[in-house]
Amino acid sequence: ADPGARARAVLARIEASFGAYDERRMALAGARSHCQCGACANIGALSLKALLHAGEVAHKRVRGLHELAGEPVILIHRLLKNGVGAPRYVLMTDAFRELLGAGAPPLDAATEHPDGFDPMRIWVRREPLSRPA
Repeated sequence: ADPGARARAVLARIEASFGAYDERRMALAGARSHCQCGACANIGALSLKALLHAGEVAHKRVRGLHELAGEPVILIHRLLKNGVGAPRYVLMTDAFRELLGAGAPPLDAATEHPDGFDPMRIWVRREPLSRPA
């Protein structure tokens, strides 16, 4: 199968998940509006972020659980600490962005310095996503 088509399908699913997340978050906030505990009172402030990368990973079983391992997994984990500074976004590495080719949405370029890796260009889409109601 075409890796670019798969990458575009992944991005479409990720972006659609923001809308589904918002719908569920708002329904939960409505259902829990009578409760004033810290968790229920802050449901409306919850947000979602997605990080997309392409690379080879190892599949392994640890205590009966399936896990992914390898440098791409470490990179994504380290990119969780980034300077994007937005409450909701999709962050892509060059490796994922290149797979999108001409099908890439408008993206902002930035440079990140993940621990243990060379500085790298990332691509960010801050507002592709459905807006909270």
